[in-house]
Amino acid sequence: MVTLIGSLIFSIVVPGTFLLLIPYLLVIAEGPVQAPLGVWTDYLGLLISALGICIYLGAMVAFLTRGKGTPSPTARPFASS
Repeated sequence: MVTLIGSLIFSIVVPGTFLLLIPYLLVIAEGPVQAPLGVWTDYLGLLISALGICIYLGAMVAFLTRGKGTPSPTARPFASS
């Protein structure tokens, strides 16, 4: 249960910062920008982001089930019982 909570906190803070917070801050700083290649690039970006989220969730499940730890490098792995 502790590893699940640690993984959820890590997943919100670290990838959430790079996937949501930094792009949001860039957009509000510069204002909305029209993509020069058209709206299809927005959908391509969403598709790539969704693929990355799926890969990350798979890695998080592997850390929880096989590794008995969290993805955070500061958290120590727990010994299997």
